[in-house]
This record gives sequence, C-alpha cells and structure tokens, in this order.
Amino acid sequence: PAGWRSSWFVISLSGRTGVCGGSPSQCGWLKDRFGLSWQMIPKTLGRLLGDPDPGRAGRAMKAMMGMVKLDVAELERAAAMN
Repeated sequence: PAGWRSSWFVISLSGRTGVCGGSPSQCGWLKDRFGLSWQMIPKTLGRLLGDPDPGRAGRAMKAMMGMVKLDVAELERAAAMN
C-alpha cells in the first residue's frame, strides 16, 4: 500500500497475523507467535500527527486510537474534517 516504508513487508503480512500465530492490537500493533510486538506505521502518520494545526493532528490521533489496522485514507479524512 502507498505510504508504507516497507510495502513488501506489509503486503506479505496484511491480514495474515492469525495464520502466523500472531494477534493484532490497537493502533497498528501486532504480537507475533514468539510474543514480540511490532507496530506497522505508514509514513503518512508522522506527517498527520505532526501537523502544525493542533486540530488536524488531534483528529488524526483520535481516529488512529479507534483503529486496529491503520487506514491511511481514513486518517487523512479525519484530519481534514472541521
């Protein structure tokens, strides 16, 4: 998916955590079958959360907190709302 640093990694794992013995968690966190926690972060997230407009950044943060798998398009929509 566009906006991810290692898209090949995300594509290979997307939707497959249960198959690999892992479990998804809030805000893009995953726990693998060995108990190691990973967070999959789109590059866009840093831009949205670091927006100089505190309202935009806050709306993006609020949207992210309600997600398990981060949805870049939804994060951008939330940030743009007034």
